[in-house]
Amino acid sequence: MEQKIKAGRLIIFEGGEKVGKSTQIERLAGYLLGRGHKIVTTKEPGGGMHDIRKQIMRLDPNHPDLAYEELKLFVQDRTIHWNNLILPELNAGKVVLCDRWKYSTKAYQGHARGMDMKVIDASGNHAVDGKEADLVFLLDLPADAYLKRISKDNETEVTRFEGEKIAFHEKVRRGFLVQANEDPERWVVLDATQNKEKLALAIQKAVKEKLGL
Repeated sequence: MEQKIKAGRLIIFEGGEKVGKSTQIERLAGYLLGRGHKIVTTKEPGGGMHDIRKQIMRLDPNHPDLAYEELKLFVQDRTIHWNNLILPELNAGKVVLCDRWKYSTKAYQGHARGMDMKVIDASGNHAVDGKEADLVFLLDLPADAYLKRISKDNETEVTRFEGEKIAFHEKVRRGFLVQANEDPERWVVLDATQNKEKLALAIQKAVKEKLGL
């Protein structure tokens, strides 16, 4: 059963790698603060377990149950994150802006890694008491555009997921689009190739129209 929240709004930003989620979260936070709202920004993984990224990197990429091992870590992190940060802030009447949530797990471990979606749904819903976001922004970026961005950034160190082949990133993208198509009232799909200013304005418009913020 979905847990009722006394107040507050939960807005999630989803998308593949290098889509610009952190930039748009920062801009939306500034916009909402200017309108008098109390804002909390957070992200996953790492919202509950600070060392989860290191634990993920230590997993054997050739392990036959890699997706399940990743899922266990993400669910553990998400449970702590929900109970210790997100839920209390929502009940305090704040707007929580989160970079990734349970929808990423469905896209990465489900659609891209091929894990049973029923298992992912069950564990994900249990971690957050059946709660859904009030609004989900999908910053949609083609896989080839991601490769161009990571090449331009010239990073010397990439995460396990950033280093996956283009076919993996294409599956992740499709996984997000499938979820958006299944729940069009909650999800807003935006072209992440457009400039940051236009993207920020589109996000502000959607927040005002859909949530009245």
